[in-house]
Amino acid sequence: MRLRLESNARADVANSTYNITNVPNPPGPLTVESQTTDSINVSWSSPTDEKPGQYNFSVSYLNRTKSTENSWFLLEDLESGTLYNITVVTVGPLGLQSEMVSTSNSTRPYPVSDLRQTGIAPSSLVLTWSQQENQSGYSYLVHVSNSTTVTAFESPHNSSGLVSGGNYNCTVTTLTGDGTQTLNPETTPCYTQPHAVGAINANTQNTTAIGLSWEKPRQYRDTYKYRIEASGCASRNVTVVDEQAEMAELSPGTQCRFCVLTISEAGIEGEARCTHQYTIPNPPGPLTVESQTTDSINVSWSSPTDEKPGQYNFSVSYLNRTKSTENSWFLLEDLESGTLYNITVVTVGPLGLQSEMVSTSNSTRPYPVSDLRQTGIAPSSLVLTWSQQENQSGYSYLVHVSNSTTVTAFESPHNSSGLVSGGNYNCTVTTLTGDGTQTLNPETTPCYTQPHAVGAINANTQNTTAIGLSWEKPRQYRDTYKYRIEASGCASRNVTVVDEQAEMAELSPGTQCRFCVLTISEAGIEGEARHPAQRRRTLRGDPGAGTRFLYCGGQGQVYAETLA
Repeated sequence: MRLRLESNARADVANSTYNITNVPNPPGPLTVESQTTDSINVSWSSPTDEKPGQYNFSVSYLNRTKSTENSWFLLEDLESGTLYNITVVTVGPLGLQSEMVSTSNSTRPYPVSDLRQTGIAPSSLVLTWSQQENQSGYSYLVHVSNSTTVTAFESPHNSSGLVSGGNYNCTVTTLTGDGTQTLNPETTPCYTQPHAVGAINANTQNTTAIGLSWEKPRQYRDTYKYRIEASGCASRNVTVVDEQAEMAELSPGTQCRFCVLTISEAGIEGEARCTHQYTIPNPPGPLTVESQTTDSINVSWSSPTDEKPGQYNFSVSYLNRTKSTENSWFLLEDLESGTLYNITVVTVGPLGLQSEMVSTSNSTRPYPVSDLRQTGIAPSSLVLTWSQQENQSGYSYLVHVSNSTTVTAFESPHNSSGLVSGGNYNCTVTTLTGDGTQTLNPETTPCYTQPHAVGAINANTQNTTAIGLSWEKPRQYRDTYKYRIEASGCASRNVTVVDEQAEMAELSPGTQCRFCVLTISEAGIEGEARHPAQRRRTLRGDPGAGTRFLYCGGQGQVYAETLA
């Protein structure tokens, strides 16, 4: 307590009067009990040696002065995050004031809003936020769980030194210049990116599958997975837990781009590690021989399925030769006639990857036979003979007689049997290689079978110069048949008739005659001569003359004597 002396003396008065008043003690130190964005609650202890009810307090802040009997005061309607100088004095009787007690404190700042992660890397992350009322001197405590807390002065902020593939909680606390913090800091989940996988190996397995394998990423975690992104040959995403995968159902013969991404437990993906590889192309379609000559084979095939034109060609192999072509056909030239060739074709895609081979075995055409002719004849068969310009091993010959069967012969001459007598035929001989390839122009010649000989012949002497003949029709008789009678001994004569009888006149009297009857086919081919057996006969009208007749000599002939 202090004493205050007041004088009431007047100059013209000899006696003076003095009043003595005590100056109150100041309040105790100021304590901030609570703060909000627009208020500060400050308190203090009562002044020492002061009697309650004899004093109050005057609180000053900004340009405001408030009086209170309480030992606390709530400053209201303040600005957020603003520093306020607060003074309190004890006010005693006569308005005497104590020494002032002061403090400087800020209202709380607003928390940040719209806190989000806007950047990511394996060892760092970027946070961005907004501030509702940004005051001068603001700073921000940025705390990443399980890591350090750092002070930032602006947004965005990069928090580094973190472990890859991590799940964190990121908290941002607004600070005023005097260190007053926001009441409710803003928190958001945040993450670091896993590292990329190591080297990738891609192995082509077949036309639609490629096997992939890769090294684990740095700072690997057991909770990691991997996503494989395929493009080019397919559009597909596959997730696996091991460091390998088979990518199936791809487009054949196509370049594939594969990207492998590490996925953390929170689903955050690392940077892609990519590689390129090609699938094996599909094989061409079945081989078809379009044409063959004696020295060439033209083979064709259909395009491989699911292949894009311009991304492949074909490799054709035969003998010890390999040729490349972009066409779906190829002409093999300078070959030997009648020779079997093994031909293979593969599709060749990017990087020289080859499909499975498609094969065929085909022969060049053999040369046709030459000098084909008929060299033997019988009623039911004929004999053909021919030559071959280049006779290769395994040759055979199709011998076809028109209106009859076709048989296979292996050499010349060849006997074609089972035919009908007296026939006119076309005989064709076709050269065949071992695989059945035929000559292009088979050789054909007319050919014939012989008619059968006539049946039994009867000869009747009619007079001194004539003998009558008759005979049975030959087997397999045809309406187009004729007969030639050949006379000798008693005359030298040939007679052609269409019926099965004839009178041979103008013969030498009393002379033995030899008659041969031959069947003639439509083509003029003669059958064998008929030779009936011997017998005797008396001339009609002179039964006692006892003249002898001889009617035979051998097969196809008849002998007779005319009357003397």
